[in-house]
Amino acid sequence: MAITVNPGVPTGTPDVVFFKEGFYGFIEVKPDRKARFQPLQKETVAKLDAWSWAKIVYPDNWEEFQKELAVLLKD
Repeated sequence: MAITVNPGVPTGTPDVVFFKEGFYGFIEVKPDRKARFQPLQKETVAKLDAWSWAKIVYPDNWEEFQKELAVLLKD
């Protein structure tokens, strides 16, 4: 399955972008650690993580990711 970039979406933008009461989150989803990245994806995730919170998610870090996100979004 290919994701088509639409006009207005910058190159390297993570797959999921979400907001909650001033909290910004960004998630890049990959099928495994050997998956290819598009140009600028790793750099964009690193910059967004420094600014707010951004992660790259693989099946083997899914549980860890869920726990971290649950703590961050806890009311």
